[in-house]
Amino acid sequence: MTIIRKQKFSIIIPVYNMEKYIHRCIDSILCQDCKDYEMIIVDDGSIDNSPSIIDSYTNKYPYIKAIHQKNQGLVSARKAGINIAQGEYIITIDPDDYIQPYYFDKIIPIIEKYSPDILMFNYSRIVESKKFCVNAIINEGLYQKNDIASSIFPLLIMSNTATNIPYSLWSKVIKKDLYTKFCNIDQRISIGEDFVVTVPCMINANSIYFLNCALYCYTYSEQSITSRIEPLSLYYPKLLYNQISTLVDLKKYDFQHQLYRKTTIEIFNACISQFYSNKSYSDIKKILRQIRCDDLYNTCIINSKFKKSILSKFYRLIIKNEFYLLMYLYSKIKICKRLIKKLLYKINK
Repeated sequence: MTIIRKQKFSIIIPVYNMEKYIHRCIDSILCQDCKDYEMIIVDDGSIDNSPSIIDSYTNKYPYIKAIHQKNQGLVSARKAGINIAQGEYIITIDPDDYIQPYYFDKIIPIIEKYSPDILMFNYSRIVESKKFCVNAIINEGLYQKNDIASSIFPLLIMSNTATNIPYSLWSKVIKKDLYTKFCNIDQRISIGEDFVVTVPCMINANSIYFLNCALYCYTYSEQSITSRIEPLSLYYPKLLYNQISTLVDLKKYDFQHQLYRKTTIEIFNACISQFYSNKSYSDIKKILRQIRCDDLYNTCIINSKFKKSILSKFYRLIIKNEFYLLMYLYSKIKICKRLIKKLLYKINK
């Protein structure tokens, strides 16, 4: 009887219309010295050349698997990959990003020595070929259960200084047994998907290792730079709040107050985004007044307390006192900054 050894890692790449970038992403994995992985690429109903590009890789490499499904969004695409994953650890990579050549050289010795439930690392933000390293706010090393509670929990959702552990799943390697407990999230969530998976995973982890090294390259692609800004749903903060409430015991530590802060910031972002629409100022004011009629939102705004973070205090003040003109002006500043980015992109292209 032949015993087939499972791969150590399952790499899941959800793809939707990424023909310009998918080669770079996949090739950054294939060039690694480590081959102890399976790659699962989920085509989420792409209408460009992505499906044929994916199939060209699966035909060439037996450890690359492809799933083609109707467009259902990121949450569904990741679930589809998880459902067939065989590895001990789950790695997620976005198709317009890529990993450093030494990615596995760095993580494998740590996993072999400590076998942490979660391995976290820094990442580089790539903007127009310029690289900026983004560092987490904790020290490198192994965190056991008590260490997680004392050093990571205070920053997990949002501290009173408006700081937090990065929510991104792509900056973490997570044991499959842990990941699968919390990946079945509400498919209506299209903003903050990583947040609602990362938080319960970290709360339930018995050990976390933080590696102070940038292994992932998060890129601002042409599509993200030049795309039009759209208004966000006013109810996406509630979806996030309700999902976390079902997965986390908010009575523990100060998670309830952390969630109040996080939700307040998300409410502000949702409010500001309404001014990106073509509706009149008076019509948008009417829409925003719904916020103060919502009991959950009122509770979050009233109970969210910030220290030192002047900007977060400012956001809370604006929505608490319904300063719509300030919201409008703030939105226009953001639009102007985006227009400048677009202009600089075209100039440098």
